Amino acid sequence: MFTLSTADDQVIHDPSPEVIAAVIQGLPAGGDAFAILASDADELTFIQAIGSPSEGFSLEYQDGSLDRHFECASQDLTAEHVVLAFRSYQRGETVWKTAFEWRPMEL
Repeated sequence: MFTLSTADDQVIHDPSPEVIAAVIQGLPAGGDAFAILASDADELTFIQAIGSPSEGFSLEYQDGSLDRHFECASQDLTAEHVVLAFRSYQRGETVWKTAFEWRPMEL
């Protein structure tokens, strides 16, 4: 199971693909908007989008530890990119990972 959360304190357990799309499409511009889809089994495993549909998104993921935190090399992603990545991630597919170039983040 997964939990989808946002900067405005929305928390949605086991979101449907439609809810994921609505949340990403509804992120507001002009602030610190983000959405995180996290594994309920491990709080250090998640995919995260920062931004809004009007401003574009950056995408990050963490794979079980702070040492395995990555950012997408493309910083001009659309809401469609983010929705597809979140849905693929939730289904346990690897398409989200292979569709983009990733680089380690320095925390």
